[in-house]
Amino acid sequence: MIHVFLVAESFSPYIVINNSGRHRHERAYSIKAVTGENDDTIGHSESAPMSNYNDTDGASKGIVSFLTGFINALSDKNKAIPMTETKSEIKEIDVEMNVNANVNISAPRSPEDLLERIRKDYVERNYLWTGDLDIDCFFPYCLFRDPTISFAGTAKYTENTQNLVPFVEKFAENYKSELLSISIQKCKEGKDEDGMFVESRWRMVGDLTRSPLLFWKPKIDVIGRTKFWFKQDVDTSYRVYFYDESWEIAAFQALLQLITPTNTSPNTNTNTN
Repeated sequence: MIHVFLVAESFSPYIVINNSGRHRHERAYSIKAVTGENDDTIGHSESAPMSNYNDTDGASKGIVSFLTGFINALSDKNKAIPMTETKSEIKEIDVEMNVNANVNISAPRSPEDLLERIRKDYVERNYLWTGDLDIDCFFPYCLFRDPTISFAGTAKYTENTQNLVPFVEKFAENYKSELLSISIQKCKEGKDEDGMFVESRWRMVGDLTRSPLLFWKPKIDVIGRTKFWFKQDVDTSYRVYFYDESWEIAAFQALLQLITPTNTSPNTNTNTN
């Protein structure tokens, strides 16, 4: 999650060929990294309803927006970053920016390299909790969106997540980012000119039991998917221009986990375990 509801050793993935259909507008494309987790044990279903930004109710978005703004206001690092919500607006920003001055020699040089570095964000950096993404994998103007919030820019992402780190350290324990699967996907021809993305399925779990202030002992346990839409830049690198996250439960159910005891709200619509 790109905020905590406002909020391990590395290994080489096993590569297999997979050209089976996965979605009405998408298909698996050539590479799938198997993480060692059994997806079926987490209530996996290709047809499971997913919550996204467009479907989330205004109240949930308002709560998260208020809390994010409040926490950022406590920081002296707060800076104004332009907001955007659509992929077409991202492309307009792309045109306006001088991408030739944006050469990043440490960016991924292939889709496979991008997948591997995103994999490490989960299994090594625990980024769902720490916010520690490999920023070199993203365009500076990248749009970040989950079911409750949408904003543009890696600088804004860093601000939103790093301002939360002290709160995570104060309230959370036993927190981890579980990577359930990760693969490279491609839209069907003609659907999108930049139609490739890395798709991950993950589980974010942690106990909010470190502080006695949360006496009801809540637990965050959410399963979701993230599509890292990427394209090749002028310097031949491959970087993400759109981070699109969805959850297997409604946003209001995820928010309820903060104010209810452990296991009150399920982590997925398909299984409560």
